[in-house]
Amino acid sequence: MPGLINDTAAFDPVEYYTKQLPLDLARLTELRDELRKRQGAMTAVDEAQKDRDAAAAELQSAKDQAAKLMAEAKEQAAKNAAKAAQLNDREKAVEQADAAGRAAVAERERAVDLRERNVGVREAAVTDKEQALAADVAKLDAEKTAFNAKVAAFQSMAAQMKA
Repeated sequence: MPGLINDTAAFDPVEYYTKQLPLDLARLTELRDELRKRQGAMTAVDEAQKDRDAAAAELQSAKDQAAKLMAEAKEQAAKNAAKAAQLNDREKAVEQADAAGRAAVAERERAVDLRERNVGVREAAVTDKEQALAADVAKLDAEKTAFNAKVAAFQSMAAQMKA
């Protein structure tokens, strides 16, 4: 039904509802499903982006923590190296003191051994001298007794001559 001014046919609702509406509904349903898919894809993209942002934040936090731990580890390693150097110096000092002490003890032992040998030699000399003196005392006593006997004999001879 052409209009007076318009050469196009007028809208026929029965024909539209019977022929065109089911096609439009099917196309709209497909569009709705496509929009849902796209919306789901967009949501997935948004979620993936959020996950990436969260992962990047966690990665940065982990990097910061790792850097802090590395700095602390380096500081501790420096302290440990200084302590090890100090302990090595102490150990060397102790070893030197120990070596000096051992040398002093060895020197004292040599001196004590020398003194003991000298004392042994002196004791032997004293013993020999005591024996010689005892023999000399015995000889002196014998000579004294003989001398006293001679003096007594001389006195008795002198007394006899006086008388």
